[in-house]
Amino acid sequence: MSDDQLEIVTASLTNVGLVRTKNQDSCGEFQRPDGTHLLVVADGMGGHRGGEVASAAAIQIIGRHFENGVGDPVEFLGQAFGAANDEILRLATEDPKLSRMGTTGVAVLILPDRSAFVANVGDSRAYRLRDGKLSPITADHSWVAEQVRAGRMSEEEAEDHPRRNVLSRCIGIQPLMEVDIDAVDIQPGDQFLLCSDGLWGLVPPSQIVEILEHQDAELAASQLIALANERGGQDNITVQIARFPSTTPREDTARLSASSPDATLELPAIDVPDAPPRSMLLPFAIGAALLLLGAALLWSGAIESPFAQPSALADPRGIER
Repeated sequence: MSDDQLEIVTASLTNVGLVRTKNQDSCGEFQRPDGTHLLVVADGMGGHRGGEVASAAAIQIIGRHFENGVGDPVEFLGQAFGAANDEILRLATEDPKLSRMGTTGVAVLILPDRSAFVANVGDSRAYRLRDGKLSPITADHSWVAEQVRAGRMSEEEAEDHPRRNVLSRCIGIQPLMEVDIDAVDIQPGDQFLLCSDGLWGLVPPSQIVEILEHQDAELAASQLIALANERGGQDNITVQIARFPSTTPREDTARLSASSPDATLELPAIDVPDAPPRSMLLPFAIGAALLLLGAALLWSGAIESPFAQPSALADPRGIER
């Protein structure tokens, strides 16, 4: 991978759990030659086989759109999720046994310019781990989540509420579907975690952080699923991890090549105050005889101090949710 491409380590794993007889979760990883990555998790629902058909169809259609090109990331994610919605509706219309099937969908699109976009429908989640803190970068589309956001229910009450599995939005149920799409910034050392509720519903954030911080990506995915099963494995469990390795911070100046003695330093751009008038700099060029005069001018404030603080640089990173 070239220095211009964002280095990414990924891992994906899905498991039926200990209670269900079929795995209705699906996931997919996709990559383009330019280094663009797409990770997608879908948690299906409906009928004897409807859930697994819906989640598999969603991954297939979203992946097919990715292979055809990305273009504008927001437009791409909206169209890809919309196409998945249309395909699931079509399949359910053609086969009565698949009637009312649907699926959640969460995806992270990672671009070579070190920006990312997350899309979400339903209650599968995406998190970002940074500096030991695990933060959700999606919002659940469920009845209890809406009650919590409206202040009518606490998070503790939502965890055990009998309607906690009722979704307010999913892929494949209605012709018109709204997708949440947001930009997410990336820093070296960050990790993205995508997962179905079979993980986040059983494993607390503190244990997720412990595993993500101390295991490589593939082993971390395996251990997270094992921990969910140790806690009952009541649902299918899917885990996807995208890791951006830490890098040694570069110095502000460019590195000189040992084989090129004429190499020059490239200093970072900063806001430099306007230079003082030439006539005010003249005393410093005359020599030691006028040093006292220069000191007097500095003391009187006639010359701007060379130690004035430069203005702060604008942060070029994306918007953080």
